[in-house]
Amino acid sequence: MGRVALMDWDNTIRQGWTIRDWTLHLEGCGLVPAETLRDVDEVIDNYAAKQCTYTEMANTVLRALASGLKGQSAAVVADQAPSFIKGDRGNFYPFAAEALRELRARGLSLVVVSGAPEEVLDAAAEEYGFAKVRGSVLDVSEGRYVGTVKKNRAVVEGKQAALGSLLGEQVAALAIGDSEADLPLLERARLKIVVGDRELAARVPGSLFIEPLDPDISPLLNAVDTA
Repeated sequence: MGRVALMDWDNTIRQGWTIRDWTLHLEGCGLVPAETLRDVDEVIDNYAAKQCTYTEMANTVLRALASGLKGQSAAVVADQAPSFIKGDRGNFYPFAAEALRELRARGLSLVVVSGAPEEVLDAAAEEYGFAKVRGSVLDVSEGRYVGTVKKNRAVVEGKQAALGSLLGEQVAALAIGDSEADLPLLERARLKIVVGDRELAARVPGSLFIEPLDPDISPLLNAVDTA
């Protein structure tokens, strides 16, 4: 893949939790029941209120979505992803779209490793030119969801496994993340960029902090060009 730029998706490039908005989209299409959306909302709200850990939240919301999709055609659900991605542009952070363009212009292959559903990330790859994506995967049998989770790539272990298959022993040119769950990405890159979490940036030696609502990408590009 040449020089690689690793990145998380939720709260790194995109503001908020994709799984919540994706579930809302699917509920509007009649592909999951309203109960599934209520369950996903409740867990994310509990996490925001510090009533559960990140790992508990990440595991529970995926199980809720898997249960809600049980019996649905995986192809029909995937067909909804391109329209979801096009309608989701407003959730990009102000710096993100230009940063992606400039990184590609510098010859970097953009690789996303995220807990967001892989169907959504596949559509995002088409829209934004990602070389590869790895997201969370639900179990499918004979073309239909069976109600269980196959791969959770929102958690550290899931991201580590994805990076092993993607990079082998290669070290990425840079990585962008926003939380402790993204440490596997940051640790595999020469240039480490932390979005929004100053405490995490202080714990990652040599990292560059980015304020997600600041559209100025010149510090990011300067760091890339001088790395």
